Amino acid sequence: AAKPNGGSWTASSDIRLKKSVRTLDGSLDRLLRLRGVSFEWKEPEKQGNQTGAQMGMIAQEVALRHPGRVLSLQLHCTTAHVDEWGRAVIDNFLRAKAHGGVEEFTLFVLPWLLCRKTFAERRDFVEMWIQRALEYPFQTTLVGLNRQAQAIRGHDTRDRLGKLRVPTLVTTGTEDILVPPSASDDLHERIAGSELVRIPEAGHMHFLEQAPAFNETVLSFLRKHLN
Repeated sequence: AAKPNGGSWTASSDIRLKKSVRTLDGSLDRLLRLRGVSFEWKEPEKQGNQTGAQMGMIAQEVALRHPGRVLSLQLHCTTAHVDEWGRAVIDNFLRAKAHGGVEEFTLFVLPWLLCRKTFAERRDFVEMWIQRALEYPFQTTLVGLNRQAQAIRGHDTRDRLGKLRVPTLVTTGTEDILVPPSASDDLHERIAGSELVRIPEAGHMHFLEQAPAFNETVLSFLRKHLN
């Protein structure tokens, strides 16, 4: 993120920073071939009593459903399933969103995303993300957050991850309290040949808190599996 010319916060995805922007031919057709689906379990009692329509986490589901289209896989601060504690956290996020404005929700969420050391020693970094969240023009709505929560609650790939046969990188922040490092340990154990990297002094947003270490980890993995 940056504040060009002292103006509003922006990010590298901002079209104002780019030129020669062209539409990709057939991009929507390629995306639709992924055939995202919802489903219901035939025997929900064997799937943690998950009843009703279910959806999954994107990267894991794409790799599992379309293995021929995936050359390598990266799973950052994620999990194979969500337990009762995780569902309780999701419910609290939804309550906070329903009863607070943008600023209140941002201040509620941020301690779940950044670690204690970041709050104590990098106040400018924390304030930057608060300001960026407040100025972001495409705020997540309660409906959108509910949809995301529905997808997360229904996610469970534990019994299928053993089928993955592509190089896989799993990363976690050692201080992540939202998706604890134990979730990454579990992914690593279930995916044969996967690499697990724990990034110290970082929480859920370890890719931002410790960007140089994260970037080097990712680039090293990509270089290793370039072909």
